[in-house]
Amino acid sequence: MKPPSTPTHRRAAVCLSLLAAAALAACGGSGGSAVTSKLQGPITVSAPADLGTIGPDTTTKLAATVVNDPANRGVTWTLSCPSAPCGMVSPTTTASGAITTYTAPTTRPPVDLAVSISATSVSNPAVTATAKVTVAGGTGPAIPTVSFVATPPRIAIGGSATLTWSSTNATSCTASGAWSGTQASSGTTSVAPTAAGVYTYTLICTGAGGSGSASTSVTAAAPSPGTSSALALISRGVPIVASSAMYPATSANDGDYNTEWRSNGTPATLALDLSSVPVSQRQNIWLVWYNDGTYAYNHALINQPGYSNAGSYTIEANAAPGGGAAPANGWVPLASLSGNVLHSYSHYLNFAGYNWIRGNFTASDGSVLNADIAINLDVYSASNGVTDGWFFSGDSITANCMGHNHVLAEDENNPATQITIATPSFGEQVDAIVGNNTPVQENGGIPGFTSGDMTAYLAGWLQHVPSKYVTINLGTNDAANSGNAAAFYANMQQLVKTVIAAGKIPVVPTIPYSTDPTKMANIPALNDQIRALYLAYPIIVPGPDLWSYFKNNPQYISTDHLHPNAQGCVAYRSLWSQFAASTVYGH
Repeated sequence: MKPPSTPTHRRAAVCLSLLAAAALAACGGSGGSAVTSKLQGPITVSAPADLGTIGPDTTTKLAATVVNDPANRGVTWTLSCPSAPCGMVSPTTTASGAITTYTAPTTRPPVDLAVSISATSVSNPAVTATAKVTVAGGTGPAIPTVSFVATPPRIAIGGSATLTWSSTNATSCTASGAWSGTQASSGTTSVAPTAAGVYTYTLICTGAGGSGSASTSVTAAAPSPGTSSALALISRGVPIVASSAMYPATSANDGDYNTEWRSNGTPATLALDLSSVPVSQRQNIWLVWYNDGTYAYNHALINQPGYSNAGSYTIEANAAPGGGAAPANGWVPLASLSGNVLHSYSHYLNFAGYNWIRGNFTASDGSVLNADIAINLDVYSASNGVTDGWFFSGDSITANCMGHNHVLAEDENNPATQITIATPSFGEQVDAIVGNNTPVQENGGIPGFTSGDMTAYLAGWLQHVPSKYVTINLGTNDAANSGNAAAFYANMQQLVKTVIAAGKIPVVPTIPYSTDPTKMANIPALNDQIRALYLAYPIIVPGPDLWSYFKNNPQYISTDHLHPNAQGCVAYRSLWSQFAASTVYGH
């Protein structure tokens, strides 16, 4: 559809902000703070002033802001200069406001090299903003260099971070951006932002050979959107009976997720007597079953079979008195499912007036020799609504590490073998820290999924997921190829909006560190997009910093250079449990 040809039709405009220049020019204005206005009519392009001179093999950070672009497609970055090499810019595509980094050529050019750094609107390639930087050439005094880091890079409002810097070949340094004033050539200082946002600190150091600069950022997160209210787990150890059992019915609700009830074929029923649970705790209930033997959340998406998964069934209730045998008749259907290929499923049910709940399974979603029903089953009191619960959407790392049963993966100490490590589930670890709270946890990991892949499925899944918290653990597979930062931001933004539209809270961690060279190079730019999302959507709860943890503990990465090994999966699960206990449950 063509846009309306009216004078007020908005068109794309690009403005480029330099985050590491001595004088930070405003986009569409002047002075030291960037100003962006929504423009009407003809396209207007603004660019900063000359960026000055930097030394070889030094970096500076840039960001472009796109105005009046409804598609929010961001910009592409290009370089030009009189003689190659011009240096490099990475990533070459960014979302509006996201950072890219220019790196000067590693060797000093014979003469000063004028480099143009251009940001072009993806939606309208005719719109370009250009900044110019000079790479010092020839012989002469050494160019100053600056090293600058913020620790930690993400804090809660009210917390503090430490800025640490050092320089060489410099006689003076000046701060700009989120701080100001003259600084020593090396030192540390503490900063404590008082509002949510991404704060960029820039340091320009000057000497006889010119100037060098570096920038670092601190993300101050908004307070967690409320704490979670625990739901009582009411099915543990209550009387349970099955119509057939290859493995005992009691294995379904005994609290040991490494055992399971398994039927002897289908049809089969599994009935729980909830009559001993106070009536006030079972007016509404949340029933969830898990089949951890089936690998992916939707095994059909990766062309793998189910293993005695529940294919078709009806959830039924009965008002007959408890304390004896399961009733033979009088069962009332409350919910049903057919043709299922998901390895877990939740049902929020009105249970008022009933004592018994059962699954009446009519078909298995299984395979040869695995065509029974094999599940663990939990029932929670939800009489006051759903105030807790976690759905872990993600890729193979989530699928591998966030099951309920023990971890089976490559041994860190003997990579040629796989080992099983006994480790509690996420919910059990939260309960061990918090007490009297084992939150629902469904493992929504799909091996091979990118952020773009997940956009086609998450909204549909969340229609039957009551959980309050939805994690978006994606990015590793996005980094496997070009690591297109703008596309990644757009996909993650869509997923965040999907979670919010479902009335849930998105939880987004950083992408884990990888020892694969391509992913190692591409992931940092994608993590920058995640931090930009934190700023754009304060409702996001920033998850664990998986990049930093695995970068500091590479022994926990398997020999495929991608997935956590067995010990790494244990650590991954514990990181999530400790994060939830402190951030959501206040411990």
